[in-house]
Amino acid sequence: MTIRDQYDPAICCYCGSDKYSLVVAGPIVPVIACAQCGLMRQGLPSGAESWSIESYAGGKDRFVQQRKDKESAQIADFLKIILKLEQYIPEKGHLLEIGCAMGTFLYEVQKLGWQVTGVEPEKWTCEIARNQYGLDVINSTFQEANLEDSSFDAVLMLHVIEHLPNPVEGLSLIAKMIRPGGFLVLETPRYDTLWFKLLKGKERSVIAGHYYYFTRRTIRTLAQNSGFEVVRLDSVGRTVTLDRLSFYAAKFINSDRVTSVLTHLSDILHLNKVRVHINLHDMMRLYLRKVG
Repeated sequence: MTIRDQYDPAICCYCGSDKYSLVVAGPIVPVIACAQCGLMRQGLPSGAESWSIESYAGGKDRFVQQRKDKESAQIADFLKIILKLEQYIPEKGHLLEIGCAMGTFLYEVQKLGWQVTGVEPEKWTCEIARNQYGLDVINSTFQEANLEDSSFDAVLMLHVIEHLPNPVEGLSLIAKMIRPGGFLVLETPRYDTLWFKLLKGKERSVIAGHYYYFTRRTIRTLAQNSGFEVVRLDSVGRTVTLDRLSFYAAKFINSDRVTSVLTHLSDILHLNKVRVHINLHDMMRLYLRKVG
């Protein structure tokens, strides 16, 4: 069963209401907001196409290389998380990264003295994490990984919660895995921004793989009702390659022909080698302490 099969847009996963209003009609996916609690989620479009790596612009090899470039570019951004986390947990300990992908960042965390474990449902990225970095990575979703209760001092969930079919259940399960006083660091796009108001369905994070669209208020509410205290919430940006920026431009224009041209130009100019840091405050990073 795929995540899309598990996802139910008809009922709000937080408050159970079936009443909602339309926020965005498209062009990629519709976004709706619960009329009772305001949590935004994806409304399934009719005839939604299933994504595959083979359908990616430029083909499978280009997709894999872009993923590698993306993870490498993000290391410096994410290491700031560990520096802040070590202020709360100076003795370090056992850290779990949910959705560790190729393990590029998790390997850097291990080098800083943490005992690390990764969970990654994609088999091919999991194999890279194991074979290239020698990491302890479970090829599974975290819900099916059989991780013991109270077994981690810290959990990282960076750009994962928006992909879950039910983030309420997901956060409750993660809370059980963390020792009392331990931390969950969560990062996700935010949608109480000027950019979302202006771009709506063409905003870069409105994609078919995102099922939930959080504001600072709704993510705080979910976290607090899942057994966490919000210690810190930062609006952050990201280091990206110019190749990735061309990808976002193609999404905004929403034209297969333009996408092909931009992809070709990016490859000729080696834009994957050029990195820039952009902070539009369209992502949020939360440091959440487990209560009790």
